[in-house]
Amino acid sequence: MTAPPQPAKAGPAEQLTFSCAALLLDLDGTLVDSAEAIMRGWNRWARTAGAATKGLADIVHGRAAADTINTLLPGLSPEELHRHVHEVLRIQETDPAPARPMPGAAALVADLDAGQWAVVTGCSVGMATVRLAAGRLPTPGVLVADEHVRGGKPDPEGYLLALRRLGVRPGDAVAVEDAPAGVAAARAAGIRTIAVTSTHSAGELDDADIVVTSLKHIRVGTARERLTLTFRERSA
Repeated sequence: MTAPPQPAKAGPAEQLTFSCAALLLDLDGTLVDSAEAIMRGWNRWARTAGAATKGLADIVHGRAAADTINTLLPGLSPEELHRHVHEVLRIQETDPAPARPMPGAAALVADLDAGQWAVVTGCSVGMATVRLAAGRLPTPGVLVADEHVRGGKPDPEGYLLALRRLGVRPGDAVAVEDAPAGVAAARAAGIRTIAVTSTHSAGELDDADIVVTSLKHIRVGTARERLTLTFRERSA
């Protein structure tokens, strides 16, 4: 796959701009702050499933539910794995306080047309819909969730599916992620990637093209029916 065009590196105070046809966004930790709900759900599931809860936060974020469960309970049959995935998703979908918007999220997607953006997430469609609504964010025209793919992030399948549904080439898209697995998935799909340090340190996200501390540092505009993303590299 041809590597996407890379921006020239900028100094600490110099702005950079990407031009693209579509913006592909992770959900949890990127558009919505659902960390408390995620951990409530996983801890509740772990207690009932007999899985260890120590260190759970270190392996949950940014991964598909099946991958996390396989790590905690190795050797499950496909039927058992499916049952556990269904249960942990059910628990999280019924959380009374599922999410709140990340700073800058509403402004980032406010003026995007349906064909200009997608959400690519490891949670279920139902959970994604609930969390977007809780964050008072619109539902995108393209939503790629856990049930749409066989492999979760860092597998690029979700991003490749979103590109196909949008009709956009990898080099003409930009992804926004908060976790190393998500950055790896977007990069493997050939997509330029912006990482936001909402859940991980800048050092952990160094494979991204650009690292910022908040979505508030990203400005979206349009020029000749294309998106322009302007931001500061490694914003303080």
